[in-house]
Formats: sequence, structure tokens, C-alpha cells
Amino acid sequence: MPFADLARTPSAHAGGAARVHYRERGPAGGEAPAVVLLHGGWGHDIYPFDAQLEALAPRFRAVAPDRLGYGRSGSLAGLDDGFHLRMAEETFLLMDALGLRRAALWGHSDGSVVAAWMAILRSG
Repeated sequence: MPFADLARTPSAHAGGAARVHYRERGPAGGEAPAVVLLHGGWGHDIYPFDAQLEALAPRFRAVAPDRLGYGRSGSLAGLDDGFHLRMAEETFLLMDALGLRRAALWGHSDGSVVAAWMAILRSG
């Protein structure tokens, strides 16, 4: 199971370190364009995205992380106001850890809000 260890993340308590689980299919490295699939929230189970990962794999480096507090990633004490923004920042840190300079984003439910925040943060 692949995990990325982040030295810091705004989602962790006091901006501390975190371990983020992710699933990945397709060519690693810079060989193919990347797609990051962002799951929804309001529960402790995440969407597996297995079919989507397999469908994207022939042409894309497809990555589906479990945000902190979900799936196999580290836990969170709770989701305070502004958590979508912090999770957007966390996703950028994960992308950096995986060597993803750029990626198309696809989000479901809360994942789409995280993707929108990511676009807002990089539009300036």
C-alpha cells in the first residue's frame, strides 16, 4: 500500500506531520499527464475509484488519495470551518511529495470543493 509521509500539513493538529494513503495507476513519473481524483466527505469511508483508476491508467497517471480523516490515511480530531481550504493545501503537499507538478482534478462532492479551492489558490 503506498503512503506519502508529509512533513507538515495544515489539516493535521498544529500543522504537524501526516501519513496519507493513496492509490495510483498508470505510468509513474513524468511520462504521462496526471489526474487526481478527490473523494467526497461526511463519513469515514472513501470512494474506491477502482474503475476510474483502471479506465484512466492507459493514458494518465491517475492518483486517488485518502484525505486525512478518511480511508487509510491518518485521523483527524474533527472538521472545523475552513477544512476545504486546508485539504486543498494538503493535496498540493501530496502532489509535491509524489512529484506531480501539474494535474487535472476531478472531485466528487466535498472533493469538488477541494478542487475548486486548489484552482483558486493557483489562479493568482
